[in-house]
Amino acid sequence: MRRATFFIGLELARALVYILRKDGKLFDLKIWRKGLAGLFGEQGAFSGGLAPYKEFYTEGFHPWQQDTQHLLTEWASAEGTEFA
Repeated sequence: MRRATFFIGLELARALVYILRKDGKLFDLKIWRKGLAGLFGEQGAFSGGLAPYKEFYTEGFHPWQQDTQHLLTEWASAEGTEFA
């Protein structure tokens, strides 16, 4: 998990710098502020995700220990499928 987090973060940062440089906005602090708020702010993409992420680092953790039944139910109702 640590390795995946590192390399995904590295690739995302590399792509972000590339895109901002191409758009001429690499040093636009307003863009960076809005972007960071969009990721880590109160309503950001990563808000609320820290606790489940940290669980991966606890001794003896396995993802099947998390109850995700509600996700299956939501998916099935969105697809119009019955899920038992």
